[in-house]
Amino acid sequence: MSEFHETRMGRVFHEVTLPKLIEQLARLNESVERLAKAIEADAARAERDHEGNTSR
Repeated sequence: MSEFHETRMGRVFHEVTLPKLIEQLARLNESVERLAKAIEADAARAERDHEGNTSR
C-alpha cells in the first residue's frame, strides 16, 4: 500500500491544500495582531479619558 504523500490525494494535500491552509493561518494571525493592537489602543485611550475625568 502507498504512503499518503505518494497518492494523488496526498500530493494535492501537500502541494495545494497545506500551502493554502498555511497562508490563511498567516492572514488570521495578522488580523488577530491588528485587533489586539486596536483593543490595547482603545483601552489606553479609555484609561486616559477616565483619568482626565476623575482629576477635575
